[in-house]
Amino acid sequence: MSERQAVLLALKSYYNGVDQTEYDSKNDWKTVTEISKRHKIFPIVFCQYRDAVSALVDEKTFLKMKTEVMSSTVTQITNDIQLFKICEKLDSAGVAYSVCKGAACRAMYSQPDYRISCDEDILVERNDFPDAERVFCEDGYEQIIRNNIETVFVKNTLEIELQKHFIGYFEKFDKINEIIYDGIKSGFYIEYSGKKLRTLPPDCNFLLLSFHFFKHFIRGGIGIRQLMDIVKFTDINKAEIDFDYCFGVLKDISADKLIKTVLKIGNKYFDTDFSVDIGDADAEELLDDIFDSGAYGNSESEREHSGAVTQKMVFNGGGRIKTLKDVILPDKRSVARGAPEVDSDGKLFKYRAKRLVNALTQKNK
Repeated sequence: MSERQAVLLALKSYYNGVDQTEYDSKNDWKTVTEISKRHKIFPIVFCQYRDAVSALVDEKTFLKMKTEVMSSTVTQITNDIQLFKICEKLDSAGVAYSVCKGAACRAMYSQPDYRISCDEDILVERNDFPDAERVFCEDGYEQIIRNNIETVFVKNTLEIELQKHFIGYFEKFDKINEIIYDGIKSGFYIEYSGKKLRTLPPDCNFLLLSFHFFKHFIRGGIGIRQLMDIVKFTDINKAEIDFDYCFGVLKDISADKLIKTVLKIGNKYFDTDFSVDIGDADAEELLDDIFDSGAYGNSESEREHSGAVTQKMVFNGGGRIKTLKDVILPDKRSVARGAPEVDSDGKLFKYRAKRLVNALTQKNK
């Protein structure tokens, strides 16, 4: 069993709410730790293997890891309490909103505090956005970012992204954007830690989680935790999700095959039994890419440039000839925003040309 398989086994046990006590000592715990921290799942993996790990490392190292996990889970509990309080104030102010991703995903697990979040996302109905900002300011939150898409607030250790346009201003995504924001108005609640948490209804939430995964995947990669969240959410809500409808929407943005492959991984590694047509995509290839990427994606230049090609075609909906021109010969504005120019030895040019051929011939793969 490889280190990656050890991580997957720990996630599978956590996913199913059972303890994983066996650990193959042939696996390098240091590598398992590195993978887990890169994917922001160390509390999950450590707690699944803690008895075995106590025999693998010295007492000082074990105590340090245990303290780190306890600190992160206490912070998560504290942040959740603070999140509930601000949500109650949004409710009292009559603001239409939905908590997405982080807390809404933690609510699915039997040990939610181990599924940590770096921040929380709250979608707000656009007409209510000024009232929502006022509620946060009156509650002592500090505004650290404000633009035409989101306002980011922070208080103590909790950072909240208050969003009015989750997907961004791309014409190609207008349909899915409006579907998600219609869901905000539904006032859909789930149970979490004995309280009611306002979030999106199943179809809308499935589309949001799918788009979030898709967006990060083509930009730079996405971690295994996000994959587990989609699989878990789909598993719990499969009776309420209209798969024909949702995959029709995802097909319009070229994301359907990717998400079907995610569900295929779920069937193999999390013991799910999704009957939806999951196609013949290579699940192992996607899984390798996810492990290589980490929670925030792979920052290697080739992956970023590859993502730039895909974004030009998918996000902006441009033609293939225009994509060829924009990616290989970016204009001054694109370069100013970070698009790399062709390097002197031609390596980047050759890579982009090769990637472009794939993009032009396999647009929806």
